[in-house]
Amino acid sequence: MNKLYGKLLISVLLSTVTAGAWAQLSTSPMFSSDMVLQQGRPVPVWGTAGPGEQVWVTFGTQRVGAVADTEGNWTARLEPMTADKTPGTMTIEGESGSVAYDNVLVGEVWLCSGQSNMEYRMKRIPSFVPPATGEDLATLELQSPPNEMIRVFMSNRNRTQGPWMVADSESLENVSAVGYFFAKTMQENLDVPVGIITAALGGSRIELWTPEEAYRESPVFGPQLTAGDGKIDGIAPGELYEIFIAPPCTLRHKRGAVVSG
Repeated sequence: MNKLYGKLLISVLLSTVTAGAWAQLSTSPMFSSDMVLQQGRPVPVWGTAGPGEQVWVTFGTQRVGAVADTEGNWTARLEPMTADKTPGTMTIEGESGSVAYDNVLVGEVWLCSGQSNMEYRMKRIPSFVPPATGEDLATLELQSPPNEMIRVFMSNRNRTQGPWMVADSESLENVSAVGYFFAKTMQENLDVPVGIITAALGGSRIELWTPEEAYRESPVFGPQLTAGDGKIDGIAPGELYEIFIAPPCTLRHKRGAVVSG
């Protein structure tokens, strides 16, 4: 009887610990301190919590709520905001915990995606030669003081994401060079904070970047997808789309810059 009671007690305790860990309030990796929120559009904030848990998101003068669904997913939406260079704090609160993100700005957010030309990073690969003429602008930028008005976010080859970081000599090393100079030009011309999301992978096939439903709904590719057992030319579509594109698209960034090659 004692052994049975002990087994039941252990089972209950393990279930409680597992449920408690799963129900802990959290946000998507797209959110962190030092981020930029898109101006002029509703801004969704999403994450997980306990099923049915009330979650509150506060930023500036706004306080918006959401209730987690039966799977623990929740999404709250901030009303459109104007660009703001003054750092703010976003807090997310619920019964299972709270999260605070500091140094948050409002401005332009752009997704920089593509293949090797977009992936080409600010810190030059040793085997690459410096520019034959003119200044090595990327190297000069890496030697410059931090730029609080430009924030960077990386989606890497190993599928890790973020966090957001202020543009400085360290955070810029692996950022897309094309994306950074695009952001620098935009920031200087618009005089608003700019955030860029680097989501590029050299040598990748277009099928990987295209959502599966786009192929499935196509009168040309739909039959090929069915005949190929869910693959186009031997490739299952949408893998990189789900990793690199879908999360920032949910963030409602302004637009995307795509460079192939």
